[in-house]
Amino acid sequence: MLSSIYPLVAVYFVIGIMAIGLINKKKTQTATDRKNRWIKYVWYLLIVNVVILSIHFSLFYLLSWIIAAIAVFEFARMFLHTGIKNRFYFGIPFLVVISVFVVASGQLNAYEAGYVYTLVFCFDGFAQIIGQLLGKRQITPRWSPNKTVGGFIGAFLITVATSFYYMMNVVKIEGVDLLKVLLFGVLISLFAFGGDILASLFKRVCGEKDYSNLIPQHGGVLDRFDSFIFALSGYYCISQLLQFNGF
Repeated sequence: MLSSIYPLVAVYFVIGIMAIGLINKKKTQTATDRKNRWIKYVWYLLIVNVVILSIHFSLFYLLSWIIAAIAVFEFARMFLHTGIKNRFYFGIPFLVVISVFVVASGQLNAYEAGYVYTLVFCFDGFAQIIGQLLGKRQITPRWSPNKTVGGFIGAFLITVATSFYYMMNVVKIEGVDLLKVLLFGVLISLFAFGGDILASLFKRVCGEKDYSNLIPQHGGVLDRFDSFIFALSGYYCISQLLQFNGF
């Protein structure tokens, strides 16, 4: 049952608490910085549980429309701050991806949606934690200066491991295709990373730091769900190409 994912979620968020404690001790910062880091954590915990519960209780399709509507609004607001060329380069691909995201949310079963989201929040969370604790070399300093090589590698390895855990302990497929589990774990990690980078790039092109202030310390709904939107869309397209009938 999908409820089998909750112990893993609990373990990951306990790790998050310990990591934030270490980060707050390690870094030179103000009391406001430490407070904001905890605010971001609490909101992230709330968002993850809302999404997982919506999937568990068959409300994800409705939630996907809400996410898509707010994301389009935030993206359109950014449109006003950039030129025609950038609107074309970013606008059309975004509309395609957000459309695929909504279609995918209605076509994929709960186990698939839960699988993709679990891997995405795992990748996002550990990329930030490991990056702040161990990351030194920036991947894209001009577009997203907080992304580090160490954070990416650490999150990538944990996400792929989580892919195997999900298949063996949540879905519990007999004779699971390990190569396929590895493939989807790798692809979802890359889609999540790519979506985050592209969303950050568009913000920089528009000269903005956040898409909106709707979610404290998260830079807006699109900033929080960019990885998931790209990853779910990517998973759906790949599964269709491979004629993968789900699990």
